[in-house]
Amino acid sequence: MYTSSDFNSPKSTAFNSHLISLKFFVFLSTLRALISAKYIMLTKNFGKLKLPPINERADLSSAVLATLICRVKKWVHLFSAGSRHSCYYRSYVLAVVLRQRGIPVSLNVGLRNLRSQAKNRGHCWVTLKGKPIFEFDDGIRLYPYLLKQNPYGINFWAGSNDEHLIKRHKINSPH
Repeated sequence: MYTSSDFNSPKSTAFNSHLISLKFFVFLSTLRALISAKYIMLTKNFGKLKLPPINERADLSSAVLATLICRVKKWVHLFSAGSRHSCYYRSYVLAVVLRQRGIPVSLNVGLRNLRSQAKNRGHCWVTLKGKPIFEFDDGIRLYPYLLKQNPYGINFWAGSNDEHLIKRHKINSPH
């Protein structure tokens, strides 16, 4: 798991001017992605869930990357406060913004209790090279079976209590 301790923070004027333009980019990109995420949530049309292609410019230092992630999380928290779906909004927006900046991340959507009468449970998270970004492994362990990967950078996972899906998709190896 990547955490803030993985990123060093250089102090320079070039870094500060870059940070100002980064703040503006993050705000606009976050707002646009939040509107898309909210539309998908309201229409319950998760088939339209897509991430943008990965931009070619992956020239971010680790300090800029950490700042970008923290800013996105801050804006998403402000706009989605009180939502039961905060991990969805945070993860979707973070994946969109990072891919726009050239970071090849994937969005992961995990669901449990898919056929039961009980309420479905789910969680969303972002991964970079298969490792979660700012995420606890405990939540991810609840969704060990990969059901599907779509061409838009999104992975769909099932919980271990969803045997019907696991058998139907002939999935034998948890992650």
